[in-house]
Amino acid sequence: MAESIVAQIAALKQMTVGQLREVYAEKFGEPSNSRNKQWLFKRIAWRIQELAEGGLSERAGALAPACRRDAERSGLAYEDLGDAQRRAP
Repeated sequence: MAESIVAQIAALKQMTVGQLREVYAEKFGEPSNSRNKQWLFKRIAWRIQELAEGGLSERAGALAPACRRDAERSGLAYEDLGDAQRRAP
């Protein structure tokens, strides 16, 4: 990963939620409804990498919906995993 990408991502860690929301709007072209600092950080970091190095391949992008459908059918929907994590000791 290029140093400029690493530096940009490192700078995100020092930002407030308000600053992250501003960067999110710049990178995605729309405001975020989220005020969750970790979520904003992850999404922006991913976007920085995507813009610099390219996003998912066409094949991976095409497989993503099928993976989600399979998870939902098997009862392993993402939302269910979140509930399990909240109940964990």
